[in-house]
Amino acid sequence: MNNKNKSMYIFVLAGILFGIASYYTKSHIYYLVLMLIGLMVTQLSIKKLLKVSEKFNWYMSNGGWIYIFVWFIVLTIMINVIK
Repeated sequence: MNNKNKSMYIFVLAGILFGIASYYTKSHIYYLVLMLIGLMVTQLSIKKLLKVSEKFNWYMSNGGWIYIFVWFIVLTIMINVIK
């Protein structure tokens, strides 16, 4: 499996975890702040784990946008289902 696929899987997993964590903050501003912090932490983790030295655009095109969508979907489901 190449670094692009590994990066995508790591971003999806991080999106799920940070979506759940964002639910427990109970504030709309903190939702976004935690999502952005999660994006940066995940990007730095991938840089160290996979030994990739690319620009930020590479991370966004290889999982960053999916991270944001997965984060939003998980957060929305948790807000609407768990009350």
